[in-house]
Amino acid sequence: IVLKLPEDVVPEPPPEPPRLGPDRKGQNRTNHTLDGDLDPCPDDELVGESQRSDMRLRIEIVSAANLRDADWMIGTGLSDPYCVCKIAGKEGVLPIKTHTVSDSLNPVWQYVGILTGFCAGDTLDFSVWDEDVGKQDDFLGGAVLTSSEIIPWGFEGSLELIDQAETTEGMKPKSSQAKKSQAKLKIKVVVEEDD
Repeated sequence: IVLKLPEDVVPEPPPEPPRLGPDRKGQNRTNHTLDGDLDPCPDDELVGESQRSDMRLRIEIVSAANLRDADWMIGTGLSDPYCVCKIAGKEGVLPIKTHTVSDSLNPVWQYVGILTGFCAGDTLDFSVWDEDVGKQDDFLGGAVLTSSEIIPWGFEGSLELIDQAETTEGMKPKSSQAKKSQAKLKIKVVVEEDD
């Protein structure tokens, strides 16, 4: 059986994504990306000034304290720590990384880096590692900082490091075996406008 529609009945096209009005250049836009997905960072006319999509963060990784000694063999010294900060789930955004401090359980980095593309709802992942030559670096601990802890005023303080080599994205422990230590990471995050 074949059904024919009368010629004067035309199926309706799929609805267009919602229009958000003109952008700063007068172009109409939507909150969808080119592939049709919702844009994870809506334009600043839709959200408050503190949730703009063009945020960049000035991150100062100051120091860590009470790290564990991953270089426990005789003659190897103490851990050689460095810290990495990235935006969880955003592979296209380059992470920032401190220099390595040799033989220290209380490293002072005073490192400043810039991360761009941070949006409301994003999370910063901090991970501290022991640099090893000739083998895989050892995980010393990780911490997260959510956008609600950063936006709009920034963050300054210490984060407790969770010491577990196997964590999921966002440093959330996979099991109850995550070990809270006395280790802390001192940081400062400033929200800056992207020019």
